[in-house]
Amino acid sequence: MSLYLKRAITSKAFQHDAERRLYHTPNPANSSPSDLDSTHVAFLSTITTNPRLASLVHTYYLNDVVSYGENPLWRLAKLGLRAMVNLKVLHFRAFAGHPAAEILDGCPFQLEHLHWGSYSDEATMTRILPQLVSFPSVLIRQVTF
Repeated sequence: MSLYLKRAITSKAFQHDAERRLYHTPNPANSSPSDLDSTHVAFLSTITTNPRLASLVHTYYLNDVVSYGENPLWRLAKLGLRAMVNLKVLHFRAFAGHPAAEILDGCPFQLEHLHWGSYSDEATMTRILPQLVSFPSVLIRQVTF
């Protein structure tokens, strides 16, 4: 358990500062492989029901979407991304073999950095990318459409 999580649980005086630090760059992917889905689902469930916590997310890694549309992670990720109004950095990678850019449709954030790893997303990305990035300062890396 991280120091910030312990502080958030044990002291109301530290709660807001600890939450700000915990949710700034959450990384459920650092969990053990057996806990990965449950940890990530728990994180996304929390932010989709708590807009204040969702607004604290600045950087988000979604590198483990394995099945398109079937995994509860996909549905929650769609809702979670729409809740992350202050998101600036997104790392996304899907292994399903299907276009995945539709997950970004309707998201309110303005990205400064996008790392996109998905195939066959040209049409959707061409349409929604201008709405999601802060031109001219956006950095797009390793884009695989």
